[in-house]
Amino acid sequence: MSLALGARVGLPDDLLFLLAAHPRETWEGGLGDVGRFWLSRHGMFRQAQAMLLSEARGFVATPDVARFRPRFARLAGFLLGELETHHTVEDHHYFPRLALLEPRLQRGFDLLDADHHALHDTLAATADTANAVLRADGERDAREAALRAEAAIDRLGGLLDRHLADEEDIVAPLLIARGEETLR
Repeated sequence: MSLALGARVGLPDDLLFLLAAHPRETWEGGLGDVGRFWLSRHGMFRQAQAMLLSEARGFVATPDVARFRPRFARLAGFLLGELETHHTVEDHHYFPRLALLEPRLQRGFDLLDADHHALHDTLAATADTANAVLRADGERDAREAALRAEAAIDRLGGLLDRHLADEEDIVAPLLIARGEETLR
């Protein structure tokens, strides 16, 4: 089974041993402030991606360049920038500390780090398509660029959903099992 972000459908069992002890339905009562904040950021990324996709689809269906461009630029900039910042903090701060708490999950953190690199490439491609929409001359060119952006944003959403779900399945149970104190 390939564990590459675009190919996998979930994590292997050896990375889910804490999830078995701390399933999703127990997270609300088991996570502290750090874990709840982190999950809320993931929810925000999912929502921002869905809003950006909706904007692109809406423009393709009913082009209104004057209304679309500022909203699209704001949403795209927010999503892409916040994801980059979030991944940097995880890679350089949280993941190394979490891996020390549970060395058996090192392979999982390496996988999540690889996901961040794959997502970075997808984020760059998405930014390129978003910028093409914003630079397009005329409604027809903007609509064609929006179609390409829609496809890129949709692809980003699929990869992002897979990554976030897998990250949550590793990190949330670990935070519950070992505590959040070392992350502060």
